[in-house]
Amino acid sequence: MVKGSKKKSEASSIRQGILAGGNWILDRIKIVGVYPAQDHLDNIREESFCSGGTPFIVLKDLARLWVPFPLEGIGPVGMDEAGQWILRECAKHLGFMESIRV
Repeated sequence: MVKGSKKKSEASSIRQGILAGGNWILDRIKIVGVYPAQDHLDNIREESFCSGGTPFIVLKDLARLWVPFPLEGIGPVGMDEAGQWILRECAKHLGFMESIRV
């Protein structure tokens, strides 16, 4: 056997891809008319949502690049509306949800 080579059974068990874990966050972006002065308010004119947290952003970007290796995320999400949004986004853009736990 050549130095550095592996037996066929060992090579087939090598893991491949990226597993990203950490905080899975829903960022809520709110647009106001003007930035209010201290102790003042302004109306929220628009609200939108986007993915936040490092593993979510990295995996979503890699999926958009059509990388040739498997991508998987791991971590907990809440049982609330934000957690459901994250699960839908994972299924839609990343094609997985198995390791994301509620």
